[in-house]
Amino acid sequence: MNAEDSKGERSIRKSANVAQQKIALIYLVMGGLVFFTIALGAALFSVGRSGVFAQRAAVEVVQRYMDHGRTFETLAAHRLYSVEALAATSEDDVVQIFSARRFFDGFETVELRSAESVSGSGLALEALSIEAIATYSSAPPALIRATVEQADGTWRLRTISFGELEPTSP
Repeated sequence: MNAEDSKGERSIRKSANVAQQKIALIYLVMGGLVFFTIALGAALFSVGRSGVFAQRAAVEVVQRYMDHGRTFETLAAHRLYSVEALAATSEDDVVQIFSARRFFDGFETVELRSAESVSGSGLALEALSIEAIATYSSAPPALIRATVEQADGTWRLRTISFGELEPTSP
């Protein structure tokens, strides 16, 4: 084997190594982009869905409260209040709220109308102010406004109020 043949083999090996390195670099970059895209998509999906889950949880708390009101289960309804709300709301207060039977007799379901995140004045880290429509079997719908907050992983009522829906013009 002469020196010229050896030089040619090294040149071929070198160019083959360069080609393999370029291919490996392309795969590495593509893999990184795919990973980044998946991670970003998962993060955006998670953030976007958490708002929906919070809204569903808030509506569920109001739904349970209204169900307890329909059956006049004051103690069960009182347990749905947050710790801070319990300091200002006694079971007798719940009895008084449930005495307004217009908002509880024939109650069927709660439908979310709007929700927005709220903060301040002693509210939990995650709190929603919601407006919902209560539907009834034999009465016109009513308006519900509530503040629901999450404490220790559980959604609880902070405030709740009821009112008549304003008529809509045709």
